[in-house]
Amino acid sequence: MAKRGRKPHRLSDRPQAGPSSCGTNTTLAPNSRQAHQHHTAVSKVPVGSDARRRKISHFIAVGIALIVLVFGVYTRALQNDFVNFDDNVYVTENEVVKKGLTKETFAWAFNNRYRSNWHPLTWLSHMLDCTIFGLDPRGHHLTNVILHVANTLLVFGVLCYVTGGMWQSAFVAALFGVHPLHVESVAWVAERKDVLGAFFWLLTTAAYAVYVRRRSRIAYIVALFLFACGLMAKPMLVSLPCTLILLDFWPLDRSEFLRRSTAQSRIEPRLLITDMLSFIREKIPFILFSVAICVVTVIYQKSGGAVATTNTFTLQDRIGNALVSYVVYLKQTFWPVGLAAFYPHPRDSLGLFRITAAAVFLVTFTAWTLRCYRRPFLAVGWFWYLVVLIPVIGLVQVGEQAHADRYTYLPHIGLFAMVSWAIAIVVDGRKTATRTAVAGGVACLTVLAVLTWRQIGHWKNNATLYSRALAVTGENAVAHNNLGKAIEQNDLDQAIYHFSEAVRIKPTSPGGRNNLAAALFQKGDVDKAIEHFEISLRYRPNQERILNYLAVALDRKGQTDEAVAHYHRVLKRNPKNRIALNNLGLIHRRNQQYDDAVNCFQRLLAVEGTAQSHYRVGEIYDRMGNDENAIQHYKKALTLKPDYEQASRKLKKLQREQ
Repeated sequence: MAKRGRKPHRLSDRPQAGPSSCGTNTTLAPNSRQAHQHHTAVSKVPVGSDARRRKISHFIAVGIALIVLVFGVYTRALQNDFVNFDDNVYVTENEVVKKGLTKETFAWAFNNRYRSNWHPLTWLSHMLDCTIFGLDPRGHHLTNVILHVANTLLVFGVLCYVTGGMWQSAFVAALFGVHPLHVESVAWVAERKDVLGAFFWLLTTAAYAVYVRRRSRIAYIVALFLFACGLMAKPMLVSLPCTLILLDFWPLDRSEFLRRSTAQSRIEPRLLITDMLSFIREKIPFILFSVAICVVTVIYQKSGGAVATTNTFTLQDRIGNALVSYVVYLKQTFWPVGLAAFYPHPRDSLGLFRITAAAVFLVTFTAWTLRCYRRPFLAVGWFWYLVVLIPVIGLVQVGEQAHADRYTYLPHIGLFAMVSWAIAIVVDGRKTATRTAVAGGVACLTVLAVLTWRQIGHWKNNATLYSRALAVTGENAVAHNNLGKAIEQNDLDQAIYHFSEAVRIKPTSPGGRNNLAAALFQKGDVDKAIEHFEISLRYRPNQERILNYLAVALDRKGQTDEAVAHYHRVLKRNPKNRIALNNLGLIHRRNQQYDDAVNCFQRLLAVEGTAQSHYRVGEIYDRMGNDENAIQHYKKALTLKPDYEQASRKLKKLQREQ
């Protein structure tokens, strides 16, 4: 934090390298006096001058170009369908979200633990889409694309504001907008939390920059509010306070340590400690918000079983995979081919050499960026990349992936800034070098745009998504399992093959084995289905879905008592389980245990008052000879579903008999 009574330095007060936003070139000033003279000269440019008008027109032109570029590439996403890679649980099969935005669903967004995450603003955005577009995938994809375009513009605008480097900022924004690794965040509807969270991240950064420039308390409060909104969209934003500290060093130029080190060519660790303590103290409210959301997220994910235990992934597995993943993300950044929706975790198969090599590279490169303190954008960009990835690098393993394309969405900003400002220094205003850099930049963006267009096509539907994943990752249990689910209705035998492959690759996966059992049951092989359901229960003894499926299979085989026992086991765990209540009621009705059947369906009505449930209660009362109650429930069924032919026919028959 700046010393008391001293106005924080703006970037224009500080010596710069590379072309400025107006196209002029400024060399490194040897001392603060020369920097002050440069600032004074710039400040004398009249507000209405041609130079300022050109700057504004360039800014607007770049913004329009970015919109055309990014939206043009991502229009292909509007042709894509929903995929069964969480789009179903977040939108298409989520009964609450499908209702749209109401008072009840608004409250649910803040008070549920669905999917082991607390991100109410993300839920609300999906609900709003359902209100506006229904279940038309084009509308949901459009929202993601619009948010991505907005994020690209914010990257450009925020960087331009805090650095003054328009063309460097434009290149960073363009790379951000069309890099293939970002396709997963945009073309995947269920990953709305990524683009929405980034939107609030960038707005928070903008508000913080205004606070630093103008010393505005209101801007600080706005930044804190926007940060809270971002955390309610995606908990990954917990690392944002660290990036604000990085920005204090560069480009906000608030570090006395850097100013002294640059001017005197001598490192003073005491000043670095003083700066860090001051910056951290200023960020305490942000840090407290981060700690709170970390606690909430861990509680939610542990309660939902999303956090893998050390029995699944040892600490050595996690650390090794984290180190290698940092390098893998770098490789994919500069060579973005062979991308997939899911990369299986290597567990203990990475090998000591790969882990050691990754660690040596990371330490060496980090040390190099720190030595280049005269080019602070190198260390800031690199630490931005390292720090923003920490929550998702796998030290706390959530899910079974080794790494994921979507995790690079925000970390890439640091890497792209390093590249862009390094190019500006190399070019240094030389015409030939500038033309070469521009041509190279255009060629790079063209290649990335083409690769992104192709990658969006892989997200067209379930078949294209998982076929691509299998083609580039090989032994992939998740891809086999999800592809089997996608083709199950059209090709049961092929689906069984993919489920069998998923079980072969990962025998402990209850999801793949459960799907295999269900497919075998559907084909008529009840004995094998029961065998696989029972194996699934060894891994997850109390999973309601498996117990329900097993009970159905046992009932089909004639083992009714065992089926009833499993349904009671489900209801003991969850008295409101709809499948167990419905199927148990049907068994009691079939066995003419009408009182028990009525009890089951009455409990089901308390959970969901559907027309079918009312019809079944009415039918049981009809069999019991209780015409009055039967008529009452038939009428309720018809109220909920006026074209319910069976209920209408039964009601007319009873009314005639009366």
